[in-house]
Amino acid sequence: MLEPIKLNSDEVYIKATIGAATYPSDGKNARALIYCAEIALINSNEHIEVTYYDDEMQSSSERNLKLEAELHHAIENNELEQCYQPIVDLKSKKIVGIEALLRWKKNGCYIPPAQFIPMVEEIGLMPAFHLWSINSIEAALTQWSAITHPFHVSINISPKLFFSTNFSNKLIELSATHANKVRIAIEVTEGCLIEDMKRGVEILTMLNKKGIQTTIDDFGTGLSSFSYLKNLPATTIKIDKSFIDELASNKKSHAIVHSIIQLAKNIGMTVVAEGVESQTQLDILTQLDCDSIQGFILYQPMLGDEFYQVYLENTDAKA
Repeated sequence: MLEPIKLNSDEVYIKATIGAATYPSDGKNARALIYCAEIALINSNEHIEVTYYDDEMQSSSERNLKLEAELHHAIENNELEQCYQPIVDLKSKKIVGIEALLRWKKNGCYIPPAQFIPMVEEIGLMPAFHLWSINSIEAALTQWSAITHPFHVSINISPKLFFSTNFSNKLIELSATHANKVRIAIEVTEGCLIEDMKRGVEILTMLNKKGIQTTIDDFGTGLSSFSYLKNLPATTIKIDKSFIDELASNKKSHAIVHSIIQLAKNIGMTVVAEGVESQTQLDILTQLDCDSIQGFILYQPMLGDEFYQVYLENTDAKA
């Protein structure tokens, strides 16, 4: 356990993360050793105090640096794709919404979002990527003439952009333009609010008054999930995939999912289970009276034209 340091009358806890290199295997002079130690620090885990350099880190860092450089040109090279994953009502089996998901296709191959999204955050490109994404959603909604209420478009928010007035205004504009046929919803996690919970609630309340709904994403994994339910103007809970993965094999996960669904219904919220990939999971969620699901068992993320065709077939709507 960390020992506090006295600073005037306050106790301060300090933790260090260290990148280390060893002589002579990692380098035979100070410059080489410092370079390897810096590579180890870049690849360190915040939960591990000391990370030692190995050769794989070098190639990994070189790959990441190359990807970061290429990300700066992703928009101008038309490499970004706006995909959509349908959200399906379990009772009617109808598509009631979509989650907008950004994809990066480089040289014919998709770069995993878990790999490039943190890079976009780190190198400061998120405002440009978010703007590109919202403009793409705007263009798609204009073309999807048959879509109508009840239907919502869920948009993920970067914690670094959450407090941006420009971003809020862009969402309000998008919502107002298409209010006659869709609802815009934003998905928030604890990371969006940890900087300033009070200000965060004010922003979400303001957006709610403008017709933009709030979905609590990754519910059950954060430290303050229940305080969200009390303080946020949220209408929907999205159960984290980690609980769905073990729904059939882990009694505790099953009990947690059951409790979340019942709790949400008791306070007038709807529930979406994300990451549903098997028929067994789908059957259990139906038995537990979950409202909607999202996952590969029904639909994978798809480009706009493909989604619209799927929507027309699913709802018997006419283009």
